[in-house]
Amino acid sequence: MLKTRVKTACVFVPVCALIVLFSGAPYVLNIAVALLNIGAAWELFSVANARGNYALLVPALIAAAALPFLPLPYYPAGALIVLLAALGFFFMDARALVRHEPASFGAVRALGESLMASYFFCALIALRRMENGLYDLMLMIVCCVASEVAGYFIGRAWGRHKLAPDLSPHKTIEGSVGGLAASCALALLGTAIYAGAMELSVHYGRLMLYGVCGSVISQTGDLAMSAVKRIAGVKDFSNLLPGHGGLLDRFDGQLFAAPFTAAFLAFIGGIIA
Repeated sequence: MLKTRVKTACVFVPVCALIVLFSGAPYVLNIAVALLNIGAAWELFSVANARGNYALLVPALIAAAALPFLPLPYYPAGALIVLLAALGFFFMDARALVRHEPASFGAVRALGESLMASYFFCALIALRRMENGLYDLMLMIVCCVASEVAGYFIGRAWGRHKLAPDLSPHKTIEGSVGGLAASCALALLGTAIYAGAMELSVHYGRLMLYGVCGSVISQTGDLAMSAVKRIAGVKDFSNLLPGHGGLLDRFDGQLFAAPFTAAFLAFIGGIIA
């Protein structure tokens, strides 16, 4: 499994890096987000066994493809409200799983969550349009990736205490703490290098606060989407990325971290200047 994950990452990571690197060019990020939205919508309807429900699937796919290209303002406050509502909804999922209560995942819910995913992923575009957009986008990605990768390896090596066994049986408290520490460390290192090269000043208090909060929200997103999979009765959202699962398996942390980051920078303030 690990070998398959590494092979897929060797192809997938450079593609994502190129998209981020050229994200300032016209429509590059818009197209990438549209494809991500479409894939997420398709996966949600697939796990709901609702791909044949064209009355709901088609509007979901149209919205997924169109939202990244519409000149709609992205309000951080609105995104934060929707994010908190989504987290509350997924908390109810988690409670149902812990209590072994019956829960269902159907076409209507797939439509709602696909619209939510499309809206949240559009925060990637909003981040890139900020004053220090390239840095903001890279910071969010680094924190999410560091949390996941470090959490995976530290959990495998030293994990002893389960974090949320009813949602994600393999995640451990040790892995979670290790992911948080790695998020802060790489955010600090990457920012120092970037700011030094660009001759920018850094607000280190905000940076460390974001490193902690960004890791927590990324891990929460991971658990939230794990709850969806448990309720739907599937291991992965798809097999698009061998060893990793589907797009929502790989971008579950970024799904929640992107709108959170936009809200953080809007309300707390920028990290570099």
